[in-house]
Amino acid sequence: MKQMTWLLGSVALVFAMTACPSDDSGGGGGGDDEPEPDEPDCGNKLCEKGESQTTCPGDCMPTITCGDMKCEGNEASTCPSDCDTAKCGNNLCEVGETSTCPTDCPASLKTVNNSSYPAYQLYVAKCNDATWGVDQTGSGYINVGASFTLNGIPPGCYFFRAEYSSTLYWQTSSPVTLQPSSQYTWNLYN
Repeated sequence: MKQMTWLLGSVALVFAMTACPSDDSGGGGGGDDEPEPDEPDCGNKLCEKGESQTTCPGDCMPTITCGDMKCEGNEASTCPSDCDTAKCGNNLCEVGETSTCPTDCPASLKTVNNSSYPAYQLYVAKCNDATWGVDQTGSGYINVGASFTLNGIPPGCYFFRAEYSSTLYWQTSSPVTLQPSSQYTWNLYN
């Protein structure tokens, strides 16, 4: 059996020497490291016919497909649906969070007192609330010509009320929708 294997090896060697022309060095056959004409050459930095990311990763870059739920390459900017990187609760308003994570995308209310009376209380009520709740100025007030900004309001529908006294006050006549990560300015006039 060993002779047969050697004999087959000799026949293959003879075939290779007769099938390939010799090079200038006289070694014959052109060397074992050159691929056959229609075979891919893995390692030449070219992704050729017959090579793939699996068979020759050094030559073939991975195929990036939008919609395959794998975040690859620069898909964070070109295919955000594959790169759901938004994290609700991290205090950053990221793409896609304006409607799904209002705590990360709060709005603010800037009340500007253009009247001739100070506003001693400021109330903010959601559109479906039956009461005004607590005074948002705390122990302060909004003096004539001054402004007061209330931050961290979840986006949504609101009414506002500012009071000089229980009989002299300002109130929005229609609902105000606070947009995510935006500031609404409410001007008080006589």
